Amino acid sequence: MKNYPFFKYNMNIKTFFTFIVALAILGLGLYLFITYEVLRVWQFWLVYAVFVISTMNIFSTYVNGTVSINNRALFYKRGFSDKKYPFSQYMLECDTRLHGRAISFLPYYTINILNLETGKEEKIKLRNAAIVHKNGRKNFHLEIESLAEQLKKIQA
Repeated sequence: MKNYPFFKYNMNIKTFFTFIVALAILGLGLYLFITYEVLRVWQFWLVYAVFVISTMNIFSTYVNGTVSINNRALFYKRGFSDKKYPFSQYMLECDTRLHGRAISFLPYYTINILNLETGKEEKIKLRNAAIVHKNGRKNFHLEIESLAEQLKKIQA
């Protein structure tokens, strides 16, 4: 089984700093809530909950997960979810073009998944946050090309 741990190409000093700042703000908010009884009102809870949910959404954008391939299926593990895509039920194709080069979005590559029984299409986005750090784009792109070649070889 060949593993593609895309998370190791997805970190740089900017994303690390983002994680640290977000965790510090979450910790400070919890400390203020516990310490000061004046802040125990529903408005503080609402602002804190919105910040926690948006932080979790941003973190899930940065974290890609791991793609593993054997001769029968593709496995995609991200966070607590683990999905299996058997080649007998799904048609898989990895797009090696970089998408989303706008300033507000992270560039990403896609794995297109077509369910052969229902015809439903699904996309896995593999985001590249390490564009500026130690040739992160080059290493990430080489791994994506290797994944695409292996998928073509197995699907043929």
